[in-house]
Amino acid sequence: MDIATLIGVIAGLALIFTAGAAYQTLLLDPTNLLFVIAGGMIATLVAHPLSMASRFPTFVWRTLFCRSDSSSCRVRRDESQRRYPRPGRRTHIR
Repeated sequence: MDIATLIGVIAGLALIFTAGAAYQTLLLDPTNLLFVIAGGMIATLVAHPLSMASRFPTFVWRTLFCRSDSSSCRVRRDESQRRYPRPGRRTHIR
């Protein structure tokens, strides 16, 4: 068992015990949104080893503040290479 799993399980249990909201206001209370987000982060800690979990803030940062749509950039690059092939380069796929 990895240390990240232990940290995630302990943090998850602590979060469950500290959340004492009534079920009627579960979807209406904005603080429960934090409960859901923190639960997702804790589940990520439990599912991955510490070496990957330590890079989790970097993944969150890249997800929230991405520079551009990488797939559209890739399609644009591939399409321009198809239209204007460089000399001496194979343009067909075998």
